[in-house]
Amino acid sequence: MNRIIHEDSFSTTVESEHKSKYVTQVERRALYFGPDKTPLFGWLHTPRNKPISKMGMVLCPPLGIDYVNSYPVLRHLANRLAFHGIPVLRFDYSGTGNSSGYDVDPDRVTSWTSDICEARSALTRITGCEQVGLLGVRIGATLAAKVAQDTSLPCLVLWGPVANGRTYMREMRAMHLTAEGSQSNAPDKYSTIEAGGFIFTPQTASDLADLNLEMMRPQARRILLAARDDLPVAQSVPEAWSTEGVETTQCILPGFSGMLVSPHNSQYKMPIAALVQLEQWLLDTSQSAGLTSADSVKIDNNNIVSNTAGLPNYAQVRHRADSTQATIREQSFYFGENNDRFAILSKPPGDANSEAPWVILSNSGALHTAGPNRIYTLLSREIAHAGMHCVRFDFPGVGDSVVAPPAIENGTYQTSNSNEIDSLLNTLQTQYGAKKFILSGLCSGAFAAFHACLDLKQQLIIECLLFNPLTFYWEEGMSLDDPPPVSSKMQEHIQQLNLWQYYIHRMGDANSWKNLLTAKSDIKQVIRAIADRIKIELHNFSKTLRGLVSGHDVSSVEPLMRDIREIAESGRQLSCVFSVGDPGYGLLMAHAGGAVRNYQKRERLRIWFIEDANHTFTSSLSRSTFIRSVVDHLVKKYLSTKP
Repeated sequence: MNRIIHEDSFSTTVESEHKSKYVTQVERRALYFGPDKTPLFGWLHTPRNKPISKMGMVLCPPLGIDYVNSYPVLRHLANRLAFHGIPVLRFDYSGTGNSSGYDVDPDRVTSWTSDICEARSALTRITGCEQVGLLGVRIGATLAAKVAQDTSLPCLVLWGPVANGRTYMREMRAMHLTAEGSQSNAPDKYSTIEAGGFIFTPQTASDLADLNLEMMRPQARRILLAARDDLPVAQSVPEAWSTEGVETTQCILPGFSGMLVSPHNSQYKMPIAALVQLEQWLLDTSQSAGLTSADSVKIDNNNIVSNTAGLPNYAQVRHRADSTQATIREQSFYFGENNDRFAILSKPPGDANSEAPWVILSNSGALHTAGPNRIYTLLSREIAHAGMHCVRFDFPGVGDSVVAPPAIENGTYQTSNSNEIDSLLNTLQTQYGAKKFILSGLCSGAFAAFHACLDLKQQLIIECLLFNPLTFYWEEGMSLDDPPPVSSKMQEHIQQLNLWQYYIHRMGDANSWKNLLTAKSDIKQVIRAIADRIKIELHNFSKTLRGLVSGHDVSSVEPLMRDIREIAESGRQLSCVFSVGDPGYGLLMAHAGGAVRNYQKRERLRIWFIEDANHTFTSSLSRSTFIRSVVDHLVKKYLSTKP
């Protein structure tokens, strides 16, 4: 039998009355759990100083870009449920987020369903709750339903589930095909699919395509099938389940599309009404389970793992499948005045060089510590494997550095960034023995690193390492998705510089020369690019010469030139990594080309480029090329031997 719940069947609350409570009255603890050699990373949410329900919930996230975008929403939901006494564990599947493994590992679907079972066991072991339900989003809901076929659950919530895996993989193939720089031919079932920076191997694609909700028969006392409000509601699944005696409650939850926007926009599109409805349905379900004592929950004050879980303080992460089979260690920790800023430390295998600098990765946009396309997790572990410590952290209001009231939630450019980095560096010095630092980050993370390098003169910062810096100076109201606004003349200037850089990188390509000589390339465009470059150089030389004659320093009226000079003259190294054609390079050279060339000659500034890459290194090839180039740079400059 199916029961359909309409949106107005749920009571609504005044959200402003509870925002701070959901933050201040909930305990959040990071933990590693599962197999010692291939641990999973998760977050446990429990009420603060309250009895907890004997029914807990595991949140099963979606995959790929959906995982990235839904991350803040699932954290909000976990807080809301924990506030009302329901313990919640949200986690990263193996090969995703901050868990161990890779998305190209074999048997992903089998592994992910096993991960869900591991999460249920961990939640029971840590909290003592007797029953554990599952809530999944999109393909995570489908995986949860698959687990429920063989496991009796108190409840199962499927939010916007993927009813048919073949449809889902067609969506992933379409994303692959329309991606920047993708091949003209659509991938077939024997091809690897890269959708939004995440990889689906042929085996994974095939296994996901075989998932079909209609054919599943989940075992749960209560099932909520929560449809999306932005797509037609399909009745095939509830009808198929009803025929087999599987009772479901149906509803349409509002704001689903808002959950899937980029996190820096989610503060404006958070589906609060949907969270309220899910919260109430699960509270009704948990009432029959009863309460257990809060004393049964033992959480390590160091925020590493639960004491009752019996896990070590350090998770052994098998990082590379090469002949060395070396392992690195990762540890989560907190810092800041209120000890509520979150970070993860990747430690080298064996004894690290105590004199080597520690690399700090600032949030890219409003994405949590894993970074876009999981690039921060992968980069941190490569740096650690090479022999250096690396720390990735969340600014307040971003990822898992939860603050109250959440006025700055998912804020990309914050005036307190330098102070936050200062606090982190102090913690690393006093508690972990760090001596000197390299500040780095991608996009807005590069902005934060650049300004912290300028602001924190007392810290022993030896290098500022920027990945595709796009905005060097931020003003409220500027777009979070586009380069900073410039005049039409400056825009033309930037385009000319980027085009020139593109041709420079094509000069070493034999096919490019062949195309040019056989008239397959636009020779006039090449000549025009050379002429434009000469014009730009003459203009810059003329401007510098006029400044010298008049006695005015050009850098006094050009902030970027001034700040680059300040960093370079302080003895700190400045390095930039750009994707070929990224607008950030043109902005840098248009505003500070003279200073850049000057300090390049003096080896105080270095720039290198990654070909066939977009702004966030979405393709796996460009991502691995970028990571290897950064590690090679660090090893060559700061370590005596290569990894």
